Amino acid sequence: MTGADGIQLAQNERPDVVLLDLGLPDQDGLEVCSKLVDSPDTCGTPVIVLSGQDRPNIVRETRDAGCEFYVRKPYDPNALLTLIQASLDQAASW
Repeated sequence: MTGADGIQLAQNERPDVVLLDLGLPDQDGLEVCSKLVDSPDTCGTPVIVLSGQDRPNIVRETRDAGCEFYVRKPYDPNALLTLIQASLDQAASW
């Protein structure tokens, strides 16, 4: 799936949370995150980034793009479920 596909799907389906990889075939995942956060259709949808990138400022970059949480691959599925629940709880309180 491409970043453009993901954006379109999120705008059409209005998911409760978006899990986003940064390595996309058509555009940078940070750009996709920013577009989701800036869109009136998806601005209230938490974005959790899952990535194997280990650049020095990657966590700051994802937060600046509007990401709720950054999860480094490989990840513990139980920890990811906890972060998804925390994102949903926080979104419900808005």
